[in-house]
Amino acid sequence: MVIQYLHVMAWTGEGSPPTEDENGFPVPGSPGESYTAACRYENFRGGSTKSWQNKKNETVLQRGTVFVKKGEILPKKFETVTVTDPDGVVVFEGELLNVYKGQLNATIAV
Repeated sequence: MVIQYLHVMAWTGEGSPPTEDENGFPVPGSPGESYTAACRYENFRGGSTKSWQNKKNETVLQRGTVFVKKGEILPKKFETVTVTDPDGVVVFEGELLNVYKGQLNATIAV
């Protein structure tokens, strides 16, 4: 049997922002929940790449593609993720440029 999705993508979701109680004292916000998904990372090696707009509306070039297994939780566009290989080595860490959910898997531009 061939295992296609060897990598693991991890990210932290949005938490609640800090607020104030009825007496004006600060109440700290809560951190977001941690998520993981089985995926496959493919890094581009030369050639032409597609350009995308990042969160700051700057034009950046796509460095690779992450394929996420069907049924896994997907991060939102512009989330910061970490992709590790089976040995635990970080192969990508950065912002997602586009998230596309297809019929058999999800394709994420990074």
